[in-house]
Amino acid sequence: MGYIVEQYADGRAGLVVVDTNSTWHKLGEPALPGDSAETLAKKARMDYTVSKAKAYAARENGSTLESDRYFVIREDIGAILSPGVVSSQYRLDNLQPVEVIRHIKRYSDVDPRWQLSAAGMLDNGARIWATASFNGGVVVAGEKHLAYLLLSTTYDASACSTEKLTMVRAICDNTLAAAMSDGTTEVKVRHNTKFDPVKVAKTLATMAQGVERFKAVGDAMAEFELTREQVSHFFRDMLDVPRDAKIEEVSARKVNQVYALQDAYKRSVAEGAPKLSAWAVLQGLTRYVDHDRATRNSDGDETAKRFQSAQWGSGDQMKSRGMATLQAILAKAGKAPVTV
Repeated sequence: MGYIVEQYADGRAGLVVVDTNSTWHKLGEPALPGDSAETLAKKARMDYTVSKAKAYAARENGSTLESDRYFVIREDIGAILSPGVVSSQYRLDNLQPVEVIRHIKRYSDVDPRWQLSAAGMLDNGARIWATASFNGGVVVAGEKHLAYLLLSTTYDASACSTEKLTMVRAICDNTLAAAMSDGTTEVKVRHNTKFDPVKVAKTLATMAQGVERFKAVGDAMAEFELTREQVSHFFRDMLDVPRDAKIEEVSARKVNQVYALQDAYKRSVAEGAPKLSAWAVLQGLTRYVDHDRATRNSDGDETAKRFQSAQWGSGDQMKSRGMATLQAILAKAGKAPVTV
């Protein structure tokens, strides 16, 4: 027998910080040495269970018709997490919030270079995530970068579980997925995946290699100088502004975005990124997305919305597009680094 679910949300996100060097939007509850997965889940507001509730269709005569579809619900407050219905094949095994924390805590057992650093939830619990930090980070283009493996999953059927390598420029907290053309720095995880130490060890080893590949790409970008025209074209391309459009032909909103992106680039140069380098342009873009760009549907916590966009939404897509564009420019010029 199914049951009626009441929609409820308070609009707040949750976060627990294990690694004091973690730069995930400067919020959250601090972890203490020896905190269990259950305690960490509670501090991150992830101490809830998700399950499926059978969906029923109401007839005009007041009776109900049982379907073979389900809603995904958060049991503690009875919130529907999936805006639509899912099939019986949609699995939640091994992906309860506390289990995700346990899963990533065990990374250090198979590869001690990775340590749980933070965990949190967004959208009233519809998305959860956890990060493992890598071996103190790495120096890229002469600057300290922190490397994280970001594991996330959703309970609203909007995306599968994903593990991806994310780099953080320590001087300004810019985040960037270490996207490589071979796709080895991002792994899709099925909802019924169980913890396999051998498979996890291979994944972590690949991600560690991805850190070194990112360093090689970043160092090459820092040494490659773009023309002023290329910089201007890059900014316009990222904001979908025609390259040959006159300022009076562009909306005020787009003009303001171009100015904001240019200002973010100038601040990145002031922080030490080589002027006109592909690296400075990339850091300008990441700063713009992470700190300056307006978020859509920003009801509730603006910081949480910005974080979500920068990691999984349109902001992440913009940064990935910028990374790919600049790598293509280097490759065309014969300056792409040799990576292994």
